Amino acid sequence: MTSSPSLLPLRDDDSPGLMIALSMVKLALHTLGQTTNYHALSESRRDLPEAIQRLTTCTVANGRLHILDLGHVALTLFHQHSGKGVRVYLDLEKAATWPRIFRWALYRDRPDENELAALKRDIRKAGISVLSIAPAQTRNAFLVPAEKNMPDDDERPFDLFPLSSSDLTLPSPPASERNVVDMSERA
Repeated sequence: MTSSPSLLPLRDDDSPGLMIALSMVKLALHTLGQTTNYHALSESRRDLPEAIQRLTTCTVANGRLHILDLGHVALTLFHQHSGKGVRVYLDLEKAATWPRIFRWALYRDRPDENELAALKRDIRKAGISVLSIAPAQTRNAFLVPAEKNMPDDDERPFDLFPLSSSDLTLPSPPASERNVVDMSERA
């Protein structure tokens, strides 16, 4: 069942990471347009896969959500046949204008209950202003042949589920690539 983003507002019990991830997915969907012919690649196993499954038809179960745990707060939505899509990520330069979000992104502070409430307010206010988006092109390992949609499990080629990040071609990152948050340091 596909859910509309407008039917799934942020909830008070959502974690800061999930709140940001939901905004990322909404931005990617807005950029790609309303279609169901896409796959998603999450560069983290925390929060992003949940947001992707909440707002799109991409799930681990149907093989359209790929997770490469690179420790980045970044996701890519791409058309399943062409591989063309967009990559959305939390940009630290932009987040620096929001001190609570910036500290959270760098894991400087573990917020107490009051600080957590203030962080969530800041995330709501910041919206997509702390995100960056770039065009992306995936390699063939992620693509579904145009003559058929998702093949049956026993027909699915092994290379549909790559084992390394080399299967994703991203645009040349700006000198500020350090702006992509590295979640690998979080426990």
